[in-house]
Amino acid sequence: MSKSLGNGVDPMDVIEEYGAIEKDIKVGSAEYQGDASFAIDEMTAWNLVTALCASPHGVLAMSQEIENFVETSTNLASVKMTEPGIIRIGSSQRSCVTAARRAAAAKMEACFVLAGAIVKHEGEYPGWAPAAESPVRDACVASYRKLFGTDPKVKAIHAGLECGLFTEKFPGLDMVSFGPTLRGVHAPGERLDLASLDKFVALLVDLVVNFK
Repeated sequence: MSKSLGNGVDPMDVIEEYGAIEKDIKVGSAEYQGDASFAIDEMTAWNLVTALCASPHGVLAMSQEIENFVETSTNLASVKMTEPGIIRIGSSQRSCVTAARRAAAAKMEACFVLAGAIVKHEGEYPGWAPAAESPVRDACVASYRKLFGTDPKVKAIHAGLECGLFTEKFPGLDMVSFGPTLRGVHAPGERLDLASLDKFVALLVDLVVNFK
């Protein structure tokens, strides 16, 4: 017979949920043996856990204009106690629609304000919505076709790009974002495909020289 972890969660339920992908998963509880100054009282623990459970995480909205394209998402990124009595929770919101990103951030704020936390917003990444008409994109596609004999794959991606910062300062600025092939991005094994770097340089030079 399984026992509750003390918060109403049955460990067998957790194993059943994640066992298919985590073959060696083990779930249990143990008495804390560390620095007692990092312990938190029962009410703080309750507020923390309930706020985390209430917080949205993952995809919030799909684009109504581009098929299978994530428009807005939120990521509950980290929960840390780096000093006694201070719990820091970090999250990030992304959207090609600035108003939607701010609404997602407001949802996160509401969860933690209700739990008694102090919320700060920083490092905002402006949205960059795909343009229906883009002369720069059309020129880039034509240049790629001329150089390599095939059409490039033009995609909108759900990520934070510097283009959002540019368009915030210069509304209506026509832009494209392209580059060499990267694998394992933002991880210790991140690497660059050198063959694709040659293609990137050739495309960039041709686009700059011949763009009208």
